[in-house]
Amino acid sequence: MASMSIAFFLLVLYFTVAAAELSRKMYIVHMKHHDKPSSYATHRDWYAASLRSLTSATAEADDGSGADSRLLYSYTEAYHGFAASLSADEAESLRQSDSVLGVYEDTVYSLHTTRTPEFLGISSDLGLWDPHSAQGGQNRARAAAAAASDVIIGVLDTGVWPESMSFDDSGMSAVPTRWRGQCEAGPDFNPKLCNRKLIGARHFSKGYFMALGMWLAYEPDLLWRRN
Repeated sequence: MASMSIAFFLLVLYFTVAAAELSRKMYIVHMKHHDKPSSYATHRDWYAASLRSLTSATAEADDGSGADSRLLYSYTEAYHGFAASLSADEAESLRQSDSVLGVYEDTVYSLHTTRTPEFLGISSDLGLWDPHSAQGGQNRARAAAAAASDVIIGVLDTGVWPESMSFDDSGMSAVPTRWRGQCEAGPDFNPKLCNRKLIGARHFSKGYFMALGMWLAYEPDLLWRRN
């Protein structure tokens, strides 16, 4: 009888936790990074403390999960802030903070196409752009060639197909020394598939898993390629 009571308690607890998780959504929180108190070693520590300061986050800490489990990503370069799983009340509480510039609900988008050239109406008859054929004289052609070389492009994608001719590195020079990224291993993707054209790949899929209740979802990749 005791075992049955314990099992029933665990079942109720499971559904209670599951319901609480399903009520949460993904949010991007834009922070005033200069407001970080000196008592925090890193911005991520500050962001985690901001989550713990929320009433429900403090309650969560009692069950051992803590606020850090809901802090998915922290941003410190072009954008300062973090991504986290929040309830509507928590998101509104963060909006009231003087150190918060904005709180935005993340959105899951569906693909319009997997064939971009056809979708944009681009004809293959036009061929590839040849900067050396630029009109306007030799100087303009030289400037166009310089502008087209060693440019690193970041691409959000739902999957990598290294065998595509888009990633053929024939004739490419060495990877620019200023590149500080990495080629990360992932499902069905070996880092050795990166080359002088596809110079980096990373997985940022936590938000997708969270948005879909932690079940299987497509894992988007952030690709870096050169033209």
